[in-house]
Amino acid sequence: MRMSVSPDLEARIRSALARHHVVLFMKGTRQAPQCGFSNQTVDLLDRYLDEYATVDVMADAALRDGLKAFSAWPTFPQLYAGGEFLGGADIVRELDSQGELATALGPAADLVREVNVTVTDAAATALKAALGEHEDSEAPLHVR
Repeated sequence: MRMSVSPDLEARIRSALARHHVVLFMKGTRQAPQCGFSNQTVDLLDRYLDEYATVDVMADAALRDGLKAFSAWPTFPQLYAGGEFLGGADIVRELDSQGELATALGPAADLVREVNVTVTDAAATALKAALGEHEDSEAPLHVR
């Protein structure tokens, strides 16, 4: 038997989904996930999106229980895009490995595979000095 969600709680959930194209209901926050699955999902989303909403389900037991009924999914994190439930951490990883996560996330998703940066000679010298390399070093410059 499927548990029902109170009208007030359903309205809160639907409001969050309407305000944000991508919403991750998770344990903790984007900056401080409180479980490995939430952390993995945040890491994946950060590869595709600069902005998305997160909701800490640990801060609200009624929301946590209500979401389980709303999505018919028993665990967290729970990812929604365009108001549609995509799934939990395993499904998000699978979508990524199959090359389908960007499509599922929508038009804001843009996986950055490589970034090329051109710097002036003066900037390269300053960066090498900051990293303790010599100006005439042939070693490649690696900046994180």
